[in-house]
Amino acid sequence: MRLLLSTIFFVLVVSVGSVSAGTAEPVSFTRGEILSFYYQSDLLARQYQIDVLLPKEYDPKNDTVQYPVVYMLDGYLDFPMMAPNFFKQSATGKIPAFIFVGIDYVDDSLGKLRRLDLTPTAVEMDGEIQGGGANQFLEFINEELKPFINNTFPADQQDQTFMGHSLGGLFALHTLFTQPDSFHRYIIASPSVWWDDKVILAKERHYAEYNADMNKHIFMFVGKEEGFMVKDMKQLVRRLESRNYPSLKLSKKVFKGENHLTVPVVGYNFGIRKIFKED
Repeated sequence: MRLLLSTIFFVLVVSVGSVSAGTAEPVSFTRGEILSFYYQSDLLARQYQIDVLLPKEYDPKNDTVQYPVVYMLDGYLDFPMMAPNFFKQSATGKIPAFIFVGIDYVDDSLGKLRRLDLTPTAVEMDGEIQGGGANQFLEFINEELKPFINNTFPADQQDQTFMGHSLGGLFALHTLFTQPDSFHRYIIASPSVWWDDKVILAKERHYAEYNADMNKHIFMFVGKEEGFMVKDMKQLVRRLESRNYPSLKLSKKVFKGENHLTVPVVGYNFGIRKIFKED
């Protein structure tokens, strides 16, 4: 692995939406600091853009304080919206200070790469075989990205949360059922349970056959206007509830008036408060 230092940008968190970047020398910020850089994965042989929001309390000279880490997929879309929201909630005491990490793509073929990375099985789509790279992408996160974040920032390795929407929600479920200890909490938005004839349900069943407990905190949500995805999420939650895992903290919510594109902002804001408050 290697960090492309020439692409590090130090920018100020401003309003929801746009984030400007420059190559100026680092300066002190009073409202948080975002670092954006390209990370070259040796395992996957491609680059990812990684965005890191450091909490206001962060002091590079103080190596005694560690912060929880929250990882989020689809950084290109959701990170610019959620970073200011999370920062404000932390600054006002709604949630604890944490390091926020967004994972993004730098390649023009974002759609295909996203389907490759975030899905557990390959399917025929648009006349070609696509998807099926979730295991490799999870290996990249666990073996390359997380160690880099843990070694570069004051990260609490025992307090890490994962957030994913749509196919990212499917990937979160795949992680939960195959390598659950990758993260301590999961915020799962509008998961694509439908992928490959609901193959994720088979993974849930396999987990249940070999595990008597699921010591995780999960918040799952969907927009009421998402059609069949509402039913799919409820079905999955019922299955998890039926397992009677003694240590599982599981909750769900259907947000009225929200659709597939609008629900992440509402749900992530609600979910981040909920999981930190209840732990």
